[in-house]
Amino acid sequence: MRRPRPLVGAIAILIAGLFGASCNIAIAQDTEVTTMPSDIIAATGPLTADQTQTVEQFTAYWLDVLRTGSPNDKDKARRKLRSTSTAADQNAEFRKRYNAILLSQIAASLKAPEIPAEASKEERQRLTTEHLLFRINAMWVILKVSGENILPVIEVGLTDENGAVRYWAAKAAAEMATRKAFVESEELGVLKLLEKALGLETQSAALAEQLKALNAMKIAEARAVLMNVLSARISVHAENPALHYLPELNALQDMYRRVISDYANNRAGVIQQINDLTSISYRYMRLVTMQLESEETADAATSNDRPSMIEQCDSILRFAVTNLAPGERQPEEITSALKRADWNFILVQIDRWERILKKGPFAMTPDQLKVEIPEAE
Repeated sequence: MRRPRPLVGAIAILIAGLFGASCNIAIAQDTEVTTMPSDIIAATGPLTADQTQTVEQFTAYWLDVLRTGSPNDKDKARRKLRSTSTAADQNAEFRKRYNAILLSQIAASLKAPEIPAEASKEERQRLTTEHLLFRINAMWVILKVSGENILPVIEVGLTDENGAVRYWAAKAAAEMATRKAFVESEELGVLKLLEKALGLETQSAALAEQLKALNAMKIAEARAVLMNVLSARISVHAENPALHYLPELNALQDMYRRVISDYANNRAGVIQQINDLTSISYRYMRLVTMQLESEETADAATSNDRPSMIEQCDSILRFAVTNLAPGERQPEEITSALKRADWNFILVQIDRWERILKKGPFAMTPDQLKVEIPEAE
């Protein structure tokens, strides 16, 4: 599991990447093509071999600038590469070929540079930092692309050791999922990458975008994966009590809205989804309240995402019991207790929720309600 890291460092690197210093690693190219010919962009049929070569030379040139240029040139390269993929007058065939070529070249360029054995410590650090800046810029470039060859680039970005790279990779995945930009053959692969990344992520900005990407994916398997991820994140928070809950809170709210809609429309499988969401909400509610009640995390009590998480989980539990066990007497309201930070009162109500969930239509097992908090060392 990644050690929790402050978000400030990630944002600083992120800014440095978008406007950072130059790099001396070059992409080989035969001819410089700095402007995409309008006849290629507007071509009405498949690109010819010569036209394809021109596209390759264009993307190679600007990726080279993205790695070796001045801060101003880097900015121009980023915008040039991205705007070309979204040009208003482009033909569908051009867009498909351009994006595929761009992604293929980016995937090859993301490999770590070969640093000479005789390089000094300063030179090694410079090359390492410059390659980091290129990876951040590359993830920004792919925000608006679509089509094949996305998977290798997203995989490198989501597994990167740097939080800023993971953030932009996840943001790109979220944008693509929202636009349905993944090809069918790669969509399941992206889903698996997100599931794996979310099991490790401890940086709030990257985590929020990863959850957003997962929540936006439309394939049938995505809903179950999101439930699994939200459940798995409970143990991450148990081991790292200082982490904020806002990314999971937003994902939980989105899932709750979808489940309400599915229930209203009597969609297949919705009862199981309500049960799964109820189990997850109960466990988050107990964990967050126990953390707030603990002196160890007293400073975290001032963070609004924790009381908001408790309130959201309580709403989900009330929705579930109201609809699946309508005759059941529910625990007392906790709104006032939240305002006065009366965590003991809320824990008493959570105990009442547990008794309800162990019987009736829920009949949840101890494992479905278990919250484990590591002992302090």
